[in-house]
Amino acid sequence: MCAENRPALTIITINFNNSAGLAVTLNSFVSQQPSPIGIELLIIDGGSTDESAAVARQYDEYDGIKWFSEPDNGVYDAMNKGIARGNGDFYLFLNSGDSFAVPTALKVVHSGLASNPVWMIVGARNLGGGRRAPSIIRNIPHNWIKHAYGLQPHCHQACLFRRDLVSSLGGYSEQFQFVGDFDFILRAGAVAAPLEIDELLINYEGGGLSENLSDQIPALLHDVRASCFDLAGGVEAADRVWARAQQVRRRLSRRKNAVVERIGSRGQIEHL
Repeated sequence: MCAENRPALTIITINFNNSAGLAVTLNSFVSQQPSPIGIELLIIDGGSTDESAAVARQYDEYDGIKWFSEPDNGVYDAMNKGIARGNGDFYLFLNSGDSFAVPTALKVVHSGLASNPVWMIVGARNLGGGRRAPSIIRNIPHNWIKHAYGLQPHCHQACLFRRDLVSSLGGYSEQFQFVGDFDFILRAGAVAAPLEIDELLINYEGGGLSENLSDQIPALLHDVRASCFDLAGGVEAADRVWARAQQVRRRLSRRKNAVVERIGSRGQIEHL
């Protein structure tokens, strides 16, 4: 599977002014058993002004950890920079604050990669950004149609992509705001079905843009589908109606959850 002198896996960690999250991710990496030999971790930093550089320096003894810092044009630009610098046969994107759920996660990952899949999905958990209880992400078994229409949650941090697939897909598009990972998984799924390892291996920190602005996601997913499937005319209009219906559903769900949280925290119903 591995080319000579090439690491089996490149882990790309995007960071910007999140020194605490970066420490969580790096500690999770170096704590893997057995030690993550033959795996590189690239920190792609957007020019942080907090203590991120100092945190990275604490791991200078680990040859596999490399630090790059410069301004970027957003998360997907940073991810593409990581791809360009990565040397591994596979890529895994584990951002600051994300971590491995078990100390043997990389051992399990390596056993899956040994079969040289086009891409792979492993089990994941959403930690809720520290604001709600952790929950399992139902991303397995992967259903490409459900994914395409936003009916199955996905966890980009739980996906590993073969180097030649990433190259053939041209990396990550920057045109879809914060759903570029959805777009990439959609295009990957059109090439091949993923190898699935239904074991909890990844902790997704949660609480990011995709959750805080979740009611904007259906319209963005429509934009992805319109581009990928070259939708036009009545088909495009029908897809837009579907997106609006999903947006209403998400808003109602958020409102319901807010009521439940207020009841739980204050013991009484309050008007929103």
